[in-house]
Amino acid sequence: MAKMTDDRLLAVIDNRIANSIGYLEEGDGLTASRRKAMKYYRGDPFGNEKAGRSKIIMRLVAEKVDGMMPGLLKPFVSGSEIGRFDPEGAEDEAAAEQETDVCNFVLLRQNPGFRILYTWFKDALLQRNSVVKVWWDKSEDVTFERYTGLDETEFYMLLGDDDVELVEHEERLDEALGKLHDVKIKLTNKVGHVEIKNVPPEEFLIESQAVSLEDASFAAHRVRKTVSDLVAMGFKKSDIECHAGDSAAQINSERTERFSPDESVNITSLDDGIDDPAMREVWLYECYIKVDYDGDDIAEWRKVLKIGDTGGKILENEEADGNPFADLTPILMPHKWVGESIADQTMDLQFIQSSFVRSAADHLYLSTMPVLGVVEGRANLDDVLNRRPGGAIRMKEQGAVFPIPVTPLGPDVWQMIEFLEGKAEQRTGMTRYNQGLQADTLNKTATGASLITNAGEQRLELTARTFAETGVKKLFLKIHALLKKHQTKSMTIKLRNKWIPVNPTEWRTRRNMSISVGIGTGNKEQQQARMMNLLTVDAEIIKMQGGIDGPILTKQNLYNKLKRLAEASGLKDVEPYYTDPSTAPPAQPKPDPKMIEVQGKLEAKKAEMGFDAQAAIQKMQQEAALERQELDGKMKLQMIEVANDMKVEFAKIAANLKAEIFETQVKARMGAFNAPPANGSPA
Repeated sequence: MAKMTDDRLLAVIDNRIANSIGYLEEGDGLTASRRKAMKYYRGDPFGNEKAGRSKIIMRLVAEKVDGMMPGLLKPFVSGSEIGRFDPEGAEDEAAAEQETDVCNFVLLRQNPGFRILYTWFKDALLQRNSVVKVWWDKSEDVTFERYTGLDETEFYMLLGDDDVELVEHEERLDEALGKLHDVKIKLTNKVGHVEIKNVPPEEFLIESQAVSLEDASFAAHRVRKTVSDLVAMGFKKSDIECHAGDSAAQINSERTERFSPDESVNITSLDDGIDDPAMREVWLYECYIKVDYDGDDIAEWRKVLKIGDTGGKILENEEADGNPFADLTPILMPHKWVGESIADQTMDLQFIQSSFVRSAADHLYLSTMPVLGVVEGRANLDDVLNRRPGGAIRMKEQGAVFPIPVTPLGPDVWQMIEFLEGKAEQRTGMTRYNQGLQADTLNKTATGASLITNAGEQRLELTARTFAETGVKKLFLKIHALLKKHQTKSMTIKLRNKWIPVNPTEWRTRRNMSISVGIGTGNKEQQQARMMNLLTVDAEIIKMQGGIDGPILTKQNLYNKLKRLAEASGLKDVEPYYTDPSTAPPAQPKPDPKMIEVQGKLEAKKAEMGFDAQAAIQKMQQEAALERQELDGKMKLQMIEVANDMKVEFAKIAANLKAEIFETQVKARMGAFNAPPANGSPA
């Protein structure tokens, strides 16, 4: 089979896009449901309101969705780790722990982890399915630096770095130092990292018959980009301009619905270049499709960037490892990708409950200001129609104006409202008992309230476990795979209060991991109580086995319980409080009891002999001191004698020297007296 042409590939992609979930707005049940859920969450009017009647909206959808968020988020973000990779053997314990720490670091610190999880979970609760996109971002950090007075060696060493580009250069001659260089350089630091972003529901496309994201052979991220954005990404301006400002680049109705209450936000699309041609918009489709592009009769994954509506143009076409998306839904539907949301479970109840509350409010209005009967011609109708508290009504005779009695409101309405609230609690797991005590809670039995609370927590725990197994686990595995493939340089990060060098290229491929929601989403006080009970039992086990390390309980077992206790107490990091025994240095071996006994006997013998030995040592020290004193005295006497002898000798030498000098001077004078005069005459 021949290799597929780009025109053929473009036709295949256009067909997949046209038949994907979320592409067509008209007639698309999912799009209509998500818009409706957004309206109910905001408490928009239903459209059946009548003038002069109550327009109350009971925001049941918002109450249940927002009420579930704390219980769903807390087990994921309250501890030091969200996911944990399972080791594949005893020798893999340390590696699995390091990879766990690094992947949690990437999600919670290198990316805004809390905001990502919050948006991800809330989108799912409100709009059925929610998607995040995780990919390797090849960003470049560009800085400019100046250097002055570089010698030849420093100059060429600086330019030898591949990341350095010379921008300005000036040579000058120094009499003392020779040739010097003043330069300005551009330093490009190519730092790649894992990027995680939430995908708005209306921007995600998936094949209509998909059972799951993993099994889907087509998925795409559709986003509006400007000409400037695409040129900055490295694409040719000529390839983009012809598709900019086309009819497809309109605001999506779901996005319009999301921003519609914000009157200050301009939700219309940008004009076709009237303002700035570079800001014209075009749809960019980032498609991940399984197709036999190379003609070997085996379909493979490809990443294709396409702009424009039907037809358009392919900007990029390359091999891929699958799609970069991770998805979740609160209520899984068997054999179907689209699930059910909490909004789907409560929108009908919100409508019915609002209707009954409106009826009760109307009745209350009639009770406080009833309809009046008027005898025609016997009362002033303007006064009757313009009623106000304390206002007068002019009548020509008594009884011309009289109230028409209102039938009392029976208990059926309030029982129906309570029935609807109970149904909402059953469907969502959010009961009034796990949100705080009501006035009559203390009148109910503790066992009954506990059963209701536990049932609600089980529903929340099921939703949290669904999120963990279907979405969060996929996200962690994708983070791990991206680091292993793209993080070619060793990275140094702070893990467990220590700076550790990490080289992800040495990691093994992981398939198994667990998400830290095993304890459930229940009451943290209950979790603390469980751990405290286990620690009490551990104290008895330590006594029974004669130490902390035994056949039943070890230091590591005890540390694991203490770690769980700290996490349940709301502490993110347990290291400042307890030390992991696996990181402690190995304990020294215990000495042999027989050796201890022998050493004891030796010490006792030394103690018995200690007095005599000490006395002997002191005697020897005293004798040595006396000998030193005698020697010092003799040496001093000898030195005095030698000094005296030397003084005598020096005195003799000095005297002889003086004599010789005197004799020399005398002879010199005598010679000068006997000498003849200089002119030959007698003196």
